Amino acid sequence: MGGRSAGTPSSHPHPSPPPSRGRGTTTSLLTATIVLLLGAASLSCGKKGPPIVPGSVVPEAVTDLEAAPHGRNVSLAWTKPRKNTDGTLAVDLSGFIILRGEVPPGAKGDKCECEHQPAGRVDLDDPKPGEMEGNRIRFEDRGGSLYPGGLPHGRTYSYQVAAVTKRDYKGKTSKAVLVALTLPPGQPTGLSAAPGEDTAALKWTPPATEEGRAAVSGYLVYRSSEKYAREVLVSPEPVREPAFTDIHLSPGLSYTYSVAAVAGARAPWHAGERSASISLVTIDKTPPSPPRDLKATAAPGRARLSWSPSPEEDVAGYRIYRSDEAGGRSRKIATAAAGQTAYEDKTVRAGVTYIYTVTSFDRAKPPNESPPSSPAKVSVRKR
Repeated sequence: MGGRSAGTPSSHPHPSPPPSRGRGTTTSLLTATIVLLLGAASLSCGKKGPPIVPGSVVPEAVTDLEAAPHGRNVSLAWTKPRKNTDGTLAVDLSGFIILRGEVPPGAKGDKCECEHQPAGRVDLDDPKPGEMEGNRIRFEDRGGSLYPGGLPHGRTYSYQVAAVTKRDYKGKTSKAVLVALTLPPGQPTGLSAAPGEDTAALKWTPPATEEGRAAVSGYLVYRSSEKYAREVLVSPEPVREPAFTDIHLSPGLSYTYSVAAVAGARAPWHAGERSASISLVTIDKTPPSPPRDLKATAAPGRARLSWSPSPEEDVAGYRIYRSDEAGGRSRKIATAAAGQTAYEDKTVRAGVTYIYTVTSFDRAKPPNESPPSSPAKVSVRKR
């Protein structure tokens, strides 16, 4: 019969499927490929600014930030960090960003619960408007676009700085430093000056104490002169008392002084308005040296004199003296200007021998006169 029992194997069995190579392995390879493709896609996305990527290597935080009031500005200073967060040397720094916050009125403590906004940037290749000396960075916060006329007084400001790498990654932010921008001390008054030969003794009245102004910690003394018009700070450190004696001055020169009261323990000083200026002329008691190489030659009815000038810069002129060989007293017969080194005496008498000397005098009041030059003798010929 054509039928087969269910349990009888067929004489032409169907071919068996090939043995499997492991579906689990294929699935794992496919999953890994998708993960790699997704990772590559995420790496190709552009970054939105310089966030600190967790685990990335960035510069350490600045640890010595200082802030001090300076007029309507705040002066900041700090040192470049030497290392990155992983201990390697921070060799790829490009600059620093400066952050400023305003402490709310009535806030207590030494922390600012406020938002810090960018107040400036210092690029190491061109640090202006900041300054760089070795590893030390300085920056003057002048208010920026928010306060173009300078920072308002009577407020407390909080500052932080952070290094930035050449790839524009921001380093760790420093701890905040608070500075109270009080009004500077007031204006000193009553400045007076007493001249000496090479000194100037100054005195003034301290500014009155006013609520809201910083306490006076010292005074800066400024000086200019007729010889050096550029104003200089006489003392590198503020003087503590309202008096000062300037020394090593040149006799007979005019000097101009002014003083300013300052607050603070170190530079840059929180200086107030300058006092009115005062001028003086130091006392000159030193005469110039006498002229050299005096010569006298005779001509009919006259005697011609010549000499080498005195080397001092303050020579105002020369005085010519004459006596006769008979022993007459020497008397002044003429005065010559500072640039004049010759004179012709037309008051001589023929047949008489004369002895001449020349002195120099300076611009002091009264003038200082030098000793006489070596004498020169001449006999006047008859016409």
